[in-house]
Amino acid sequence: MITVPVDMTCRRIRATGWRAGFIEFEFTVGDPLLTVELVMPPAAFEAFCTVQQAHVEWAPGVARATC
Repeated sequence: MITVPVDMTCRRIRATGWRAGFIEFEFTVGDPLLTVELVMPPAAFEAFCTVQQAHVEWAPGVARATC
């Protein structure tokens, strides 16, 4: 088996939408295969972005929070 090193410091957040006042987003660590979908209220989302020090992208048409 061939293993490929994964840079665990590379973190990305892609906001994909809003649902009932919550932000829906994908969080990726290192490799696109290591992606989870999460939903958080805006204040928790902003704190999560800060703690993770992640690059944040917003899907086209998705209104941005202050993060």
